Formats: sequence, structure tokens, C-alpha cells
Amino acid sequence: WFAAEFAAPDGGKGWTLIANIGESENDTYLFHPRGLLPNKTYRITFDSLDSSTVIPGFELMRDGIPVRLENLGSSELLLFEEAG
Repeated sequence: WFAAEFAAPDGGKGWTLIANIGESENDTYLFHPRGLLPNKTYRITFDSLDSSTVIPGFELMRDGIPVRLENLGSSELLLFEEAG
């Protein structure tokens, strides 16, 4: 697995690129974002799926967010934006 993350200095938004770059026993990567604020709520958009969900920051950091990538070489771009 490969993961690269960027978070704005104020914790209001960010992005993460996750890629399946090698053989793994699991097709799901559990990503725990850093740089977000636990007291904020975030809209997370899965770019390739064109879907989004809203999750509290403390939940994101505590539980992570599962990203399923079945095929070697597949990737997902997650966009994080403060939802309120």
C-alpha cells in the first residue's frame, strides 16, 4: 500500500491518495487521517466513486476510514472538507 496525505494548516480541508502497489492479504486499507481537527465534522469524497459521506473528525481519527482497492495498481483519491 502507498498513502500520501496533505492537510491544510488550519485543518479545514485536505486530500489523501491511496494506492494498492503490492500483493496483500487484504483488499481494504484502513486509513487514519492526520492533521484534521477532532471537534470539526468533515465531508469525505471518494473521487473515483463520485460519492461522499459526512463523519465527525474525532471518529475519523479514532476509527479510520476503510478504502477498498481490489486490483493491483488501483487507487483512490479522498478529499476532506470541513462540513460545519
